[in-house]
Amino acid sequence: MTLSSPRMKRWFIRAASAVLLTLVGAAAVCFYCGISSPLRAENTLHAINMATVLIDRYVQREHKWPSSWDDLCTVPLDNTWAGYEWPDDVERVRLYINIEFGVELQVVASQTADKFDAIRPTGACYPYRHYGYVDALIQTAKDHVDAQHGTHHS
Repeated sequence: MTLSSPRMKRWFIRAASAVLLTLVGAAAVCFYCGISSPLRAENTLHAINMATVLIDRYVQREHKWPSSWDDLCTVPLDNTWAGYEWPDDVERVRLYINIEFGVELQVVASQTADKFDAIRPTGACYPYRHYGYVDALIQTAKDHVDAQHGTHHS
């Protein structure tokens, strides 16, 4: 059989079409991954920063760490936070972060921003520990622990 035969031409066209479709599909997957990973990392960053602020407010009000998402949903947020409406988007936020509910304030107070792990991303996330929100939360925990023990350290 030669390439000039109709049978070989059909086979060649089918093989070339299959290769082309495979390449287009692979390019589409790479494009999707290239777009979705940074988008997920940004959504996670905003979710974790918002949750850190909300927990800080909860600790200031209740003098303890929240024990559930329901506790956290009682904390008001005056406006949207990078596209999140609080508490309406709680289920969306939960996709991006894990919170260690019920942790003792003394544990949080003993951590540094670099070692802070009571709120963690579930996947890709841009660095979040040095925007000031984690430091503020740790300081709030220290203040409440000190107040319980009648001491004050900054």
